[in-house]
This record gives sequence, C-alpha cells and structure tokens, in this order.
Amino acid sequence: MTDNKNQDRRRHPRWPIEKPVKVRDRTTGRYLAGQSLDASWSGIRLRFTNPTNLRPGQTVDVSLPDDAQRGFLRSEALIPAAVVRVDNHDTIALRLGIDTPQRQAA
Repeated sequence: MTDNKNQDRRRHPRWPIEKPVKVRDRTTGRYLAGQSLDASWSGIRLRFTNPTNLRPGQTVDVSLPDDAQRGFLRSEALIPAAVVRVDNHDTIALRLGIDTPQRQAA
C-alpha cells in the first residue's frame, strides 16, 4: 500500500514563474494586478497586491505579458480561467483554458 499523503495529485508538474499578471473579474469588470507564483500546463497560482473577493467557481480572464515584454495581451486574447482555490484573500489558483461560449463557437 502506498502513502498517498506524499504523492503529488497534480496531473502536470508545476514550475516557478514570477511575472506580472492581470485578472479581469467578470462579475465587476475590474482588473486586479498580481504576480504569478508558479504554473503548469493547466493552471497558474497568483498572488495579488490587494485582497480580492474572488471565490472558487468564478470565471475570470487572465492577461499575461507578451513574449516581447511590450505589455499585456489585448482584451481579445485574454485567457479564460476558473478560480479553483483562494487562500487568505490574496493568493488564488486558476484552471486555465476553460470552455466558454466564445471559445466553443470558434
């Protein structure tokens, strides 16, 4: 029998990555500034400068800096994501690339 406490239940490995991030709260339309902490193929963990009212289950849009570091992605290139965990109102985990009506129509 294996000890499940010591096994990582994640489907994909996580890599440390520290980049500025903006998240658009679809409920309010406001952008929240933050910093990525780590990422995997399917998710990202972020820390915000100020506490957030985001809750698990909410859908948000994520904007990351482009490769050329010229700024953030344009609004039409935002990445849809679902909030899966909130810690201390300033750190959240997101599942990236969720299906939305706009993505399904494409």
